[in-house]
Amino acid sequence: MKNNEGTIKGYDCVKSFRRIKTRISKELEGLSNEQILEYFKEGSKKFQEKMKNQK
Repeated sequence: MKNNEGTIKGYDCVKSFRRIKTRISKELEGLSNEQILEYFKEGSKKFQEKMKNQK
């Protein structure tokens, strides 16, 4: 059974996930619940626009 075909050599998923999680935690530190919800709404809008531009 081949399971290494799609892997990137030297890529550490756990390390990348922790780095992203830490960055988001620092950005959200001190914000109220409403501000956090707005932050994620804006982020999803930007992501959707980026995906439309790639098509």
